[in-house]
Amino acid sequence: MKKVILKVKGMSCMGCIAKVRKAIEKEGGREVKVSLEEGKADFFMENGDLQNILRSLEMLGYPADVEQIIG
Repeated sequence: MKKVILKVKGMSCMGCIAKVRKAIEKEGGREVKVSLEEGKADFFMENGDLQNILRSLEMLGYPADVEQIIG
């Protein structure tokens, strides 16, 4: 299992956090943590497709870049 850290743009409220978390979980992310203050999301992935997560976030208006992948 890999830990993924994303830099997420466009988040401004708790509703944004919920949308980002749901999008990542829907695409296979586990133990998702989203920080509005840091503008980051981190989660674990085993079988999901990271590109699908990035596309989903982009479609919601939260463009994201991979900051780090561990494992």
